[in-house]
Amino acid sequence: MHPLSLVLATCTAVSACGGGGGNTDNLEKSMAAVGVNGQASAVADGSPASADSTASAASDAASSTAISKTTAANSKADSSAGASQTSTTAAKPANTASASTSSSSNSLLAGTAQANASKGVATGGGSTSSGQVSATVSGSPIANSTQSVSGPAPTSGTVSANNMAATAASSTPQPIRLAGTGVPGMSADACTETANQDFVEAPDVWTAKRLVPKDCAILRTPTPVFAWSQPANRDTSKPWTFVLLDSKGGAIETRSLGVPRLLLSSRSLPAGRYAWNVSYVDRGGKTRTSDTRRFEVAAGSEKNTLPTPFAVVAAATAKAHPRLLPTGTGFGTIVTLATNGELKDSYAAFVKRAETALAQTTIYNPDAKFKGTAASGLAGAQNGMLIVHAAEDERNAIEALAYVGKLKNDSRYTNAAVTRLLAMAAWDSNGVTSETNQDQANREVFLALAQGLDFLDGKLTTAQSATVTDALKIRLQQATSRFSALDTAPYNSHVLTAVAYATEALLYTAGNPSFPEAKTLLAQVYETWMTHIGIWGGADGGFGNGTAYGWYTLSSLPRQLAILKLCTGLNLANWQPIAKMGDQFMAMTPPTDGLRGAFGDDAEVLNNYTSNSFDGYRMLAGLTRDSAQEWYWRQSATNVQTKYALPPAHYMLLALDSSRPTPVKPSRNSFVFEDAGLVAMHSATADPLRSSLYFRSSSLGSFNHSHADNNAFTYVSKGKDLLISAGYYPYYESPHHALVGRATRFKNALTFDGGIGQAEPSKAPTAPGKPVFATEARGRITNYFDDGVWAATSGDASLAYRGRDPSALTWTPLLTNAIRSVAMNRSERVVLIYDWATSATPRKWELNFQSLAAPTLNATTINVSNGSAKACIDVYGPSGNISTASGFPIAPENGAPNHFRAIFKAGSASTQLASLTVIREDCRSVPVSVNVSGAVIKASINGGPAVSFDQKTVTMYAP
Repeated sequence: MHPLSLVLATCTAVSACGGGGGNTDNLEKSMAAVGVNGQASAVADGSPASADSTASAASDAASSTAISKTTAANSKADSSAGASQTSTTAAKPANTASASTSSSSNSLLAGTAQANASKGVATGGGSTSSGQVSATVSGSPIANSTQSVSGPAPTSGTVSANNMAATAASSTPQPIRLAGTGVPGMSADACTETANQDFVEAPDVWTAKRLVPKDCAILRTPTPVFAWSQPANRDTSKPWTFVLLDSKGGAIETRSLGVPRLLLSSRSLPAGRYAWNVSYVDRGGKTRTSDTRRFEVAAGSEKNTLPTPFAVVAAATAKAHPRLLPTGTGFGTIVTLATNGELKDSYAAFVKRAETALAQTTIYNPDAKFKGTAASGLAGAQNGMLIVHAAEDERNAIEALAYVGKLKNDSRYTNAAVTRLLAMAAWDSNGVTSETNQDQANREVFLALAQGLDFLDGKLTTAQSATVTDALKIRLQQATSRFSALDTAPYNSHVLTAVAYATEALLYTAGNPSFPEAKTLLAQVYETWMTHIGIWGGADGGFGNGTAYGWYTLSSLPRQLAILKLCTGLNLANWQPIAKMGDQFMAMTPPTDGLRGAFGDDAEVLNNYTSNSFDGYRMLAGLTRDSAQEWYWRQSATNVQTKYALPPAHYMLLALDSSRPTPVKPSRNSFVFEDAGLVAMHSATADPLRSSLYFRSSSLGSFNHSHADNNAFTYVSKGKDLLISAGYYPYYESPHHALVGRATRFKNALTFDGGIGQAEPSKAPTAPGKPVFATEARGRITNYFDDGVWAATSGDASLAYRGRDPSALTWTPLLTNAIRSVAMNRSERVVLIYDWATSATPRKWELNFQSLAAPTLNATTINVSNGSAKACIDVYGPSGNISTASGFPIAPENGAPNHFRAIFKAGSASTQLASLTVIREDCRSVPVSVNVSGAVIKASINGGPAVSFDQKTVTMYAP
C-alpha cells in the first residue's frame, strides 16, 4: 500500500489520529501502528522507551513504514610583465626575459624559454581554437631531478589555533608541518579516523553514500542525527538494527528502523564519547553489521537539543489559526511594527501585491496556457520554469490577499483569496502542474492549498474546506510517493526540497478537522526533513553542491525555519548546520554582485548576493542572531530598506524579535568547510573588492549540480574574476552542460593525455568524455592553515581520477595519486599551487587555466586580465609547452559567449608529476625563488621563509 494511503487508511476517523486540539495520546497510538520512520526501539539501560520509539511498532515498521520511511527527495593581458622560468632558487623580477639560475648544476628549469608565435583563429561560440599562442618550457624532466636542498628535512611544529597565532606574532616563525591527514580541530581528541571498508563505504553504494556522524566526529547537539548508506542487496522487508554504544562499548539503546537514518531526539546524550553501528539482512538472509564508528558530544551541547516529532506536532496543533501570528499579538500590532521600521517599504509592496491581485478579473489557469507546449530541450526547460513561476505567483497572490484582508480587516481581500484558492484547488492534478509533469510547480500548489486552509480558517465553508483538503491530499500523495527514493538516493535534490515543502504545509494543517491524518504525517515528514538538513555539507554549515545552488536554498529554508518557530515556538537556529550556514555565503560570495560562482552549475549567475540577501539571508541572520551574518546582508542599502514584498513571516517575526542583532564586520579571512569540501581564502573577507582563492575537494564528487572539479581552484583579484570555472548551465544535462560545463579540462585543474580527467565514463578512456554524475569520483580536504599572512590547504582527489565501466558500473583508477596544495600569501599577493600526481601508466600531464578574456604569453609566463585586474602565471617542474585556446567543442545552447584557457602540457609522458604554479597578482615584480627536487618543491617569496611541498605534506616556514 502507498505510504500516504496507509496513513489515510489508518486515520479514517478524527479520533484515530487525535483529530482535535493538542491532545497527542491517540496520535501516539496511531503512530505506533503506522511507524514514525518505521522504527521501534528497545532501551538497553532499562529506562522506558519514549513515545517515538515504541517497541510494539517493530513488525509494522519492517513492512509498512509511512512517509519518513519513504523519505523525500537543481583582454588584454599585460605582456610587459612576464617572468621567465627559473631553476632552483632564482628570483623572478617581472620584467626579466632570461632565466636567472642558481649555481647548482642540477637546474631543473634552466634553459631556453622560447615563445612560439603560431597563431590560431578565435572563432565564435562552439568552435575550438587551440595553439593561438604557444611557448616551450625546457628543462630536465622531473624523473631525473636530484636533491638540491641542504639541511635536515623540516618536521617540527604541529597545527593548532595556538601555534598559528604564535607563528603570526613571532619575528622568527617556527616550521609548521601540515601532515595531510585532515583539518585540525575537526575530530575528537586522541581519535584517529579509520578508513573503514564496510558496506557503508562499499563502491556499489557510493553513488548514494551517506555517513553521519563520521568516525571521530565532534557533535554539538545531545540529540544527534544518524544516517548511512543502504546497500543494493538489502532485504527491505527486514528492519535495520541501530545500536548506540557508550564509551566502554556497552549498548545503551537499540532501535529497529525501516529507513537508513534516525533523529535520536527521544533522549539527550550527556557530553562524552559514544559509538554506533547498524545491521541489515541481505537478500540471502545473512545479517551484515557495519563497522563501529565513534563520536563525541561536546560540552555545552545541551543548549542545542533538537525537538522530537511529537513536540512539533503538539505545539503546532495547539496553535490557533493563522499560525504565523504570534500568540498574544493582534494584526494591528503587526501593522504598526511593519509600517514604522526598516520594512516599511516592503510592507507597502506586500499590500500593493494584494491590491494588484484584487484588481485582476481573470483567474490564472496554467493548463490553459502550457498544455501541449514543448516539454524537452531548452524550450522544455524554459517552459517548465514558466509553469513553476506561474504557480509560485498564484501562491503569493493568495497569501497576500488572505493576510492583507486580516491586516486591513477588509473582507474584499479575503473573499478574493477564497475565490482564487478554490480555483487553484480545481487545477488538474494530472496536468502541467502535477508531480509527474513539473514537481517544482506541484509543491508550490500543495503549499498554497495548505496555507489557504490556515490563512483562511473561519472564512471557508465546510464544503470549501473539504474541496481544498481533498486537492491538497492528492498533491501531497503525488509528492510523497517519491519519498522512498531517499533511502537509496539521499541526494535527490528535488525530493529533498519536496520534503521541506511538505513539512511546511503540514505545520499549517496538522490538527485541522478536515485533515486528521496530517498530524501523523507531520511527525514523519518532520523527522525526514531533520535527517536531511545539511546533507550537502554538514555540521560546519557548508554547501558543496554548487555555489549558486547554495544561494538558491535561501529561497525556502530560512522561511521554513521561521514557519517552524512561528507555528511551534521551536527554534533550530543554534543547531550547527543552521547556525553556521550563513558563513558559507560570506565565504564564497563578497557582499556585492558581478562575480561568477566559484564552483558548480549556474556559475555564470552574477547576482546571487542581491537576489537572495534581502530576503532569505536577512531572515536567516535574524534567526541565528549572528553579528557577522547580520553585517553581511546589511552591506547593501537596498537590502536594509528593501522595496520588495517579502513573505509575511518577516512581518510576523517583528512581534517576536523586537530588535535585530548588532552587525559586526567579520574578522576571519579564510573559511574551511571540510564536510562540503570547500576552502575560501581572502585578502579581507569584509572587502567587497577582495582578492580570493577558492578551492574544492569534496566527498560529493561530480554528483548532481557539482562538477568533475575536485582539487580545482578559482581566483578573484580585487573584485574581478581572473581564473574561473568555465562553461555554462543552459539546462540540466544539455549537450554543452554534460560535455563541457562539467568537465575537468574546463576547470583550473589537472588533466592528462589530451584532457582526460575525473569521473570519466569508461574504464580506459583514450579521450575525455561526459563526466559521470557520481560521488564515487570524489575528493577530500586534507590540510588547512591560516596565520594571517599565509593561508594554505590541500586536497586529495586520487579517487576522482577514475573511469567507470558503463556495463559493470565498476570504477578503475586512472591515477594512483592526485594531490594538490594551494597557499596564498596576503602580504606579497602571491599564490602557490603545488601538484603531485602519480600513475601506473606514463601520462602527458596538463595544467589548465580558464579565463573570461584571452590570455597572452610573454615567454613562458601566462598573462590573464579582466579590466583593471591582472595576474602572471608561471609553471615550474617538468619541461613542456604552453598553448592557448578559445571556445568550446559544443556551443552553449543559450548562445553565451566564449571562454578562454591556457594549457601547460608536459613535453613527455611520465609516471609522476611534481609542479608548482606561481600566480603573482598585478604581475608584481616580487622575487620568487623555487627549488624543485623530485616531488619536493620549496618556494620562497621576496626572500622570506620557504613553503615546502612534499607529496601530501606542506611545511610552512620551512628552513
